[in-house]
Amino acid sequence: MKILSFAEFILFCFLPSFFYLLPWRRRGSSALKLFVFRVFYIASTFLWIPAFAGMTANEAEITQNKAGTTKEMVKTHAKLSPSLVRAKQAPLTTVRIALEWFLNPHHAPLIIAQTNGYFADEGLAVNFHPASGSQEGCLQANRGTVEFAITHQPQLLLLADKGIALDIAAVLIPSTLEVILSTCPLDQLLGKTLAHASSGSGSLTFRIMDQFLKSQNLKEGDVNVILAKHGLVSGFMAGQIDVIFNVYKTYQLHDIKKQIKKPFYMYLFKDFNIPSFASMVLACGPAVPTNLRLKIARALQRAIDFIHKNPGEAYDKVRLYRAELDTPENKEVWPIVHPEFAKDVSPKSLPDNKYLKKFLELP
Repeated sequence: MKILSFAEFILFCFLPSFFYLLPWRRRGSSALKLFVFRVFYIASTFLWIPAFAGMTANEAEITQNKAGTTKEMVKTHAKLSPSLVRAKQAPLTTVRIALEWFLNPHHAPLIIAQTNGYFADEGLAVNFHPASGSQEGCLQANRGTVEFAITHQPQLLLLADKGIALDIAAVLIPSTLEVILSTCPLDQLLGKTLAHASSGSGSLTFRIMDQFLKSQNLKEGDVNVILAKHGLVSGFMAGQIDVIFNVYKTYQLHDIKKQIKKPFYMYLFKDFNIPSFASMVLACGPAVPTNLRLKIARALQRAIDFIHKNPGEAYDKVRLYRAELDTPENKEVWPIVHPEFAKDVSPKSLPDNKYLKKFLELP
């Protein structure tokens, strides 16, 4: 709205009043002149009212703009990463996580929590340490060499039976990823070669193998069982092995489908009444403080939420994290891997231990 200047205010407000005081108006001015002056006077009266209203509105607008600017400054300050604020307050706490193998897309929640600063937001500086199997990482966590270790749910039950008690801080993959592959129908298993990549007679793999054979009224002596830690998939595709265990549907199965020339059979654990279990959990020793467990869990929850909402962007962050992660194979399996991540990382999302303990013949 236009604001009248001081000169305009005098002209349109006071000057008409002076016209009424002039002697010539009272000395027989014509009715037309009197009418014009009165209209002029009334119009000027209505002009100064909106003028003041415009001034008030303008002042209010200026005040509002100042307040808005202040609010924006507050919002901008609030949006500052907690990690930047924390950096000025205290040094980050170093945390070591033992992996069950080398880094791969299964570890995407860890990588995203690192690259997006979620660990730093919790005041943590996290280091990853590759291990040769989930049991080794668990033993390191028990000794205190690392604070956390990546493993699977049955491993923790088997270790607890040996007196090595570890707790679960977060669940990353709550479902079973392993499958069983065979080049022959189940009723032709007698005398065939079965291979696995696990060690130890009390391991989960041996219990699965026993259940698999029992379904066909067979025992271990009826087949040829071998350990093939490094040539499991290649031996199967070459026809040297008839049945393989410890095969992940996210990786090995994808490779086999692409390369193998002959048909094969795939079986899920539930086909043999093998209970479901979490394939990837983050375990820790009892000495790890509760607040540290909660910080790790919060960071991983944010990471998985990010992955589910932005799978494409998340994969780009994973592949750029290390040069060895940027491979065509990882790109192909990513659509299979990322839906498997837990929507809730809390231990309450775990499958019931009761059935798993019974299957493993544990008290």
